[in-house]
Amino acid sequence: MKILQIVFINLLLSSYLFSSDSYCIQLKSMVNVNTDNLSDSTKSVVENFDKARIEKRGKYYVFRVGEYSSSIEASKDFKNLNKTFKDAYVRRCDYDELTFIYPVPVEKKTPSKEVLKTPKNSNDCFVPMYLELEKENNKTLKEHKGDYSESLYPKIETNTTK
Repeated sequence: MKILQIVFINLLLSSYLFSSDSYCIQLKSMVNVNTDNLSDSTKSVVENFDKARIEKRGKYYVFRVGEYSSSIEASKDFKNLNKTFKDAYVRRCDYDELTFIYPVPVEKKTPSKEVLKTPKNSNDCFVPMYLELEKENNKTLKEHKGDYSESLYPKIETNTTK
């Protein structure tokens, strides 16, 4: 009996410690979903509400809205959404983009290390221009390095007479 009490207490503590501090509005849950054939009301919610998404959670797909700091904050949007989605309710939930199936999260691109590299000398600052010229002139970067001739850059004529 004592072991069951310890296991039960551990389960309660772990669920409390690892529970989410954010709230969302769960509009509905589904066994199957076809993102190519969503209802107009679903598309409207995704377009008009912040952080609206369909997530894969276990064997179910859930349609959720928001990432609110409190249930009171979530209840403001809940009043509008409950008119269309009668089974909607406010709940604690995690906002995990890895579970999203719709809309597909946009991958955040970070600049490559080469873009972030600090030039070692003033000639290194011209590398991007050389790369553009390489595309235009079909020459290699080695052929351009150190060549600042007029063949690479069009001469700009200025009118010096007054």
